[in-house]
Amino acid sequence: MPMTSFRAVVFDFDLTLVNTRRGMVECFNYALAGVGLPPAEPEAIVRTIGVVLEESFPILAGTQHMDLFPQFFALYHQRSSQDMAGMTTLYPSAHSTVRELAAWGVPLGIVSSGRRSRIEATLHKARLFASFRSIIGREDVLAPKPDPTGLLEALRRLGCAPAESFYVGDHVVDAQTAQGAGTPFIAVLSGVTPREAFAPYPHLAILGDLAELPPFLDQLHQPAGGQT
Repeated sequence: MPMTSFRAVVFDFDLTLVNTRRGMVECFNYALAGVGLPPAEPEAIVRTIGVVLEESFPILAGTQHMDLFPQFFALYHQRSSQDMAGMTTLYPSAHSTVRELAAWGVPLGIVSSGRRSRIEATLHKARLFASFRSIIGREDVLAPKPDPTGLLEALRRLGCAPAESFYVGDHVVDAQTAQGAGTPFIAVLSGVTPREAFAPYPHLAILGDLAELPPFLDQLHQPAGGQT
């Protein structure tokens, strides 16, 4: 086995395992229209994927409209619960990576700022739900990332210590979350965050694609001399 059985890998979800660009843009602009505000630029919306709506709304709609946020929030989740899973596609490399790590017997988890119900629906559709032993969504924690509570809870459920595990994500928020939890971080450039943005944060690696993760973890496990 390339990996020891006590070590876990926990993933972010949006833009790490799945492409949610189309769904996020449609749901965000649907909710903006519902509260009488003009649409935001698609690329501007995509750049906020990884942060909670409470933070992305003032960035995209302006702080002067915060009184509209409760209505916006309700409309966003109304549309999201209906259509987001259908507009979410698993990255091909995510499918193969999850399958490979699961075959190694590595405990896998997800910690996301998105809703667990959407994550679970997407994983069921991709036939990957059984590969994950712990899924933490926004509704499962009092404070969202970068607060490390969700990651620490996922690792507790997996029975793994933070220092013996890895957190994989595409956003600096994920790097901050891992740092707060004391968990080694691995960045993946599948989102919109550039490589240089991860430089200020502790990280084991910055991978161009999730397909590079299993070989990287296997290399970490190689003892001196390269013998398994």
